Amino acid sequence: MKYPILFLVFSFFGATTSTQAAVIDFNDMGQSPGQTLYIEDGFQLQAGTGSFKNLGNDFAQTANQASFLTLTQLDNTSFTFSTIVFNTLLPNTGKDKTDNFVTFQGYDESGLIAEQTYTESDISTNGTLLTFDASFQSVTSVTWGNERQISFDSITVNSVSAVPEPSTYALMIAGLGMVGFMASRRRSQ
Repeated sequence: MKYPILFLVFSFFGATTSTQAAVIDFNDMGQSPGQTLYIEDGFQLQAGTGSFKNLGNDFAQTANQASFLTLTQLDNTSFTFSTIVFNTLLPNTGKDKTDNFVTFQGYDESGLIAEQTYTESDISTNGTLLTFDASFQSVTSVTWGNERQISFDSITVNSVSAVPEPSTYALMIAGLGMVGFMASRRRSQ
């Protein structure tokens, strides 16, 4: 009795959604200033206020102060916002480092679901990897910005696929087949 149940349980554990990692690295971004939209790997980065440009070393930089950016998938499905490499958060002269910050906000269909802030102290060197917690899973958009210029690179995102992989179907069918086989075997005894 317990073996068919185990096969059934294992078949349903295999029926998970898969994720596909993408790194938005800005390698294809032109160097013309004043861009307000950039598309790469099925994601779009849009300037809500201000604009951005490529610095020539594959870092994107907001072209002026008070720039806020929004990242979404082209098909408007949910994704996981994992990491971003921050190159600079320009110092805010005359203020404490904790007064200069960038806040990342994650949204889904219901509104704001995640928020994480990094200060100038957190972004101490060029190429600081900022990592986001589990609250940035299943977001439909992420917005960030600062009153100063910021530059960044290598945004790691995982798009969630709602369609199971073929191996998931195979595992589920095998598990259900084993349950059927065990049930028919017991009937014959």
